[in-house]
Amino acid sequence: MLSDGYHLRRLTDDDVQRGAALSQSVGWSQTAADWERSIAWGGEGSLGIAYGDQLAASAIAITYSPALAWIGLVITHADHQRRGLARAIMQATMENLKNRGVQTVMLDASTLGYPLYLSMGYTPLYEVRTWVGKPKLATKPEAVRAMTQADLFQITALDAHLLGAPRPQILTGYFEEGRGWVIESQGQITGYAFTKPHGQVTRIGPWYAPSPAEAEWLLHAGAAVFQDQTLRIDIPQPNADASTLAERLGLEKGRAVTRMVYGGDAPGDMAKQYAIASFGTG
Repeated sequence: MLSDGYHLRRLTDDDVQRGAALSQSVGWSQTAADWERSIAWGGEGSLGIAYGDQLAASAIAITYSPALAWIGLVITHADHQRRGLARAIMQATMENLKNRGVQTVMLDASTLGYPLYLSMGYTPLYEVRTWVGKPKLATKPEAVRAMTQADLFQITALDAHLLGAPRPQILTGYFEEGRGWVIESQGQITGYAFTKPHGQVTRIGPWYAPSPAEAEWLLHAGAAVFQDQTLRIDIPQPNADASTLAERLGLEKGRAVTRMVYGGDAPGDMAKQYAIASFGTG
């Protein structure tokens, strides 16, 4: 039950600037462009609580398939906290997904959000740790080549095996906004890494390879191009090899979130990723 003056509704393109202001109010880094993409990816799962002309709270659920949806951008404006808005919008989001027949829901929980998700029946799986810093000098290995648009079909299939559902819209968006790298074996793509600029930071992920050596080739390919910028990589805690590679490149540990699941076991084999795409997309 929302207090007087608050109104739950679906987010649209008209809310892009409001979303950016919402992120800014809590010190998060999402830009208007980030919000535009996320609202489009979420579609009818993009929900907000409005207060007058202000966006007081948000949650965006991206439905990849009936088997999996991913919730991100769960934010309550700094001026509207401690009024039950986070629980209200999460309950509305979960009801929306249930009505659409989604079987499993996942998210990456901040320290503040973790108790709420736990109380709603989410199960913790493992940490995802951010690594950041200026990379040590690296050169692009010959075994790695630049990703092309034509590669996205194979990459989407490989990524879907790891995630448990296809997300071509996310991968296409990352490719169009940044650059990517692949390794091949007998004409088949076996590993990939996306690099995407975000202000003064370049993010690497999603990042996957069948072996630590090949993963390192991909990491160095991205770092060699963006070595003047700060790199950020979000690494699943079970992938110890990824953390070792990040440390070897000169990156340092940052914040951690808790990956959580609702409705059953986590699909796919996400812990084999060397880096995720983002906290809001998996």
